[in-house]
Parts: sequence; C-alpha cells; structure tokens
Amino acid sequence: MSGTLAVAQGQGSLEATLSGPFGDPLARYSEGALRGKGIKPIAIEEKELRWVLSGAWPGAQPPLVAGVDGDSALLRWSGSPERVEAVLDVPRARFRSLRIERRDGAIAATYSDEVEGRPRRIDLEDLVSGNTLRLTLIAAELP
Repeated sequence: MSGTLAVAQGQGSLEATLSGPFGDPLARYSEGALRGKGIKPIAIEEKELRWVLSGAWPGAQPPLVAGVDGDSALLRWSGSPERVEAVLDVPRARFRSLRIERRDGAIAATYSDEVEGRPRRIDLEDLVSGNTLRLTLIAAELP
C-alpha cells in the first residue's frame, strides 16, 4: 500500500502523519511516540527520529570501527541503552544502513539515493514483527 508521511519539524518539536493512499490517517507521531490504528504505540525520541530520517547517528560517544570491506565501514556505538550499528559508504560519507536494537524491539533502516544531502529513499523494517515501510522523499520545504 502506498501512502504519505508528512513531517513537520520546528525548533524543538517534531510531528508526523502517515496517511494511506486516499489520505486516511494511519498513524501519527507526536510527543515521542508513534500511535496508530491497530498498532502498539512505538516510543522513539524526537532526536532519534530526526537522525533515522536524515541517515545519521551521533551517539553518546564516537563509534568504533568494527570492520572495513572495500568502500564500506561497519560502525558500532556503545555507552547507551540501545545497540546501534551502521554501514558507512566511506567515499560518500553517508550511511548505507542503520540498525537500532532496544529492549522493546529493533529497527533496521536501509538508505539509497540522495537529494540535497538527505536520503531519497529509506526502507525501514521492524525486526521483531517483520513489518516494512518504504519512505521516498518527494519534496522538502525549507524555512
């Protein structure tokens, strides 16, 4: 099913609405949680959602380089409650993928293409349920 994720971010706030093919709201993100019809609320901090959507992860400390294969480097962050690792495309200095494991579940994001320094397409997977979501950047309004 196709749909639209509309994200409105202001200084210190982030809200998003996921709508189905005919504009019916399926889920909303506000106040640190994604809530929708028939889904258990998913808690994710605003800053973490911003990082996932932008294809970045600063972490509490610099990452460890766990391995290198050609133009790809495996990065791992420690020192926080979640386990985070990413595959970095070294020449482009952009993530190819990001995996976040928390007590309540795990999410994997795969990034492809780029538009004005932002990922053009993000494939998200809930690693517990197997549910997937593909986000494609159509437009961005800058202040």
